[in-house]
Amino acid sequence: MGIANSPNKKKNDNKYRLPGRKNESRIPVLKKSLETKMHYQKAASSKMILADAEWKWGWDALILMVTVYYGLAVPRVWLLHWVDVFPTAMYLTIECVCTVLAGVDIYFNFWTAYVNKHSRLVEDSRQITLHYLSHWFVVDFLSTFPLDLILLAAGKTS
Repeated sequence: MGIANSPNKKKNDNKYRLPGRKNESRIPVLKKSLETKMHYQKAASSKMILADAEWKWGWDALILMVTVYYGLAVPRVWLLHWVDVFPTAMYLTIECVCTVLAGVDIYFNFWTAYVNKHSRLVEDSRQITLHYLSHWFVVDFLSTFPLDLILLAAGKTS
């Protein structure tokens, strides 16, 4: 038997090699993908929220609509001084619903796993909390704080 027909010789021994690179294999890349998938499955079985979960996309779309509402309503209230005018029940209802939704989003962000700079899924609640507090918490809290409702209540009582 010749070398070409040797039973020990694999027919496609180059199928795991990256194109253009002689000594690098795709196996570590595939292993990393499998490892990431296992992390996602582990997080899915725990109380962690995965950022790419299907329901989270819908939730983020809802929060985007709340953000757009705030972007339109808050300048109108502040610039046109609508705080002095008694707001309608519809306005108060929308404000309360948006404030509650934004507050629930803050809670969700404390339980949402994230991918760190090393492309690793972080699912430790302490690390998630520290990451959220150091990045977006202040912005989220200040945008959720119902200052216009507080000023309205203060104006009604005095």
